[in-house]
Amino acid sequence: TKSVALMFQQARAFVNFVDDVSTTDVGRYCGEAYNMRRDRYAEKPFVFFTAGLFRYLLDRSVFDISDFSLLVMDEAHNCKGNDDYACILREYYWTTEEKYRPRVVGLSATPADGKDTAQMQERIIKLCAKLGNAELAMPVTHEQSMLDICRAPTLETRSFERDQNEQHIANIIQSYLKQLYELF
Repeated sequence: TKSVALMFQQARAFVNFVDDVSTTDVGRYCGEAYNMRRDRYAEKPFVFFTAGLFRYLLDRSVFDISDFSLLVMDEAHNCKGNDDYACILREYYWTTEEKYRPRVVGLSATPADGKDTAQMQERIIKLCAKLGNAELAMPVTHEQSMLDICRAPTLETRSFERDQNEQHIANIIQSYLKQLYELF
């Protein structure tokens, strides 16, 4: 988790939505745990760390990435450059023998930004490559409420005589509108 507030929010949601898990089963660790010992985190079957603390503890060999069976990375779209997530994956995950690696779930409400659909698609593909054998998933349980908020624009069409140059521009515009429509 990228921030302390998100880490606590996610730990609380985990307890609320997962059967047979109570608050005593969940460890929540952020800045105050920089001098944490291995036995402290091992007391809990489910542990939540901020990304910075998790990386710090890995750097100091407080534990090994193979000690975990699942890593959930919220705000995974930030996994680039020297971001904590990118460093964790590059320095620990990918250097661990595959059979000892934890599963990774990357969550993002905004997986890519870009000038156009092609650039967004390229960024999503790069993110998936960083996360390993990634699969994209989109929740559809609340699809209608999402569509109520993110409505496709009403299109207005006008007809006119076209020469070759105008036809080319019209084709580009039509292709662009089709891509936008497919997003919604």
